[in-house]
Parts: sequence; structure tokens; C-alpha cells
Amino acid sequence: MRITLSKILIVFVFISIISCNKKEENNSAQNKEVPKALKEDNTSLTHYSKRKGDLINQLYFDLVEKSPELQNLEEQIENFNPNETINEFNNFNMKSKDYYSSSEFLTNRINDSVLRNRIVALLKKSNNQYSLKEKEYDKVISKVVDKKKSIEDYHNVLKIVLTLPIIEKYQNENAPSKQNFEKIIKKEDSIIEATKKLTPKY
Repeated sequence: MRITLSKILIVFVFISIISCNKKEENNSAQNKEVPKALKEDNTSLTHYSKRKGDLINQLYFDLVEKSPELQNLEEQIENFNPNETINEFNNFNMKSKDYYSSSEFLTNRINDSVLRNRIVALLKKSNNQYSLKEKEYDKVISKVVDKKKSIEDYHNVLKIVLTLPIIEKYQNENAPSKQNFEKIIKKEDSIIEATKKLTPKY
């Protein structure tokens, strides 16, 4: 009975060791997994990463594919379009400008100078009032434009900060062996020596 238990215990320990080694191998393989964007054959890039050309964007959008939070952020940025509202004001503003331009043309056609001067004063007062409103809109539109630039700035910072550890990990784990270059240097030395021996004295 003791022998049987001993054998069982030995087998159990042996299986445990093999299992641990396999887990370590799997973890090691996962840790050294090269991102798709850094592989030589990157034809399997995702929808997000394909639509952006440079490497940082490829690495970043590879992360987006795996992160619901980043996907949500990208959707917000993609769907955010302040130009629609700005264009709405521009159209409105252009109509107001057109009105005052047309009114000036018609006012100049009024023959009665007293009546014409009264209309000129009336239109000038209205135009001045509208100019004050236009300046207020210019201020808020300027803020909108500045905020949009800030979004672009922070978006670029996010991409760099998230992808920098990826490229550093890649550099540490996938750098070509220096021994290969040392072999090349030895081969070069050998070729140089062979060339010298075959070269007549000069």
C-alpha cells in the first residue's frame, strides 16, 4: 500500500511539473506576442488600423479593437462635427449681410433726400445692432474651434502614451541578435583577407 501511494505521489508531482512548465511556456509566448502592426506580414490588420496609414495609428487602432472604452471614445470623436453648427450660423449671417447690402442698393434709388436719409439712419442703427450680435457669435465660434484643436491634441497624446510601451516592449523582446552581425563581420574579414592574398603587390 505504501509503494502504491508513493508511486501515485510521484506521478502527481511529475504531472504538476509538466503542467506548470506548459503554463510558463504559454505565458512566455503570450508576453512575446508581436502586435499585428509590427509583424512583417501585416495583411491581417483590423478595420480600424487599415484605415490609418502610419505605425502609431495602426498600433493605437489595434488597441481600440480590444477596448470598449476606446471604441466609445473613437465613436464620439468621429460623430462629433461642430462644422454643422458653424455652417448654420454662416448661412444665417450671410443672409443678414445680403439684406443690408440689398437695402443699401434700394436706398440709393430713393429720390427724396430727406426720406433717403431717414432710411439710411434706420438701416445703420439696425446694422450696428446686428454687428454686436455677430461679434458675440464670433467669440463662441472661436472657442468651439479652439476646443476642437484641443481634442485633436489630446487625442494624439493618447495615441502616443498608449503605444509607446508597445514599441518599447517590441524593441526589448525582438531586437535582432548581435551574434548574427558578428558572424557577418567575420565573413567580411575572411573575404578581405582572401582578396588581399590574391592581389599582386603594387
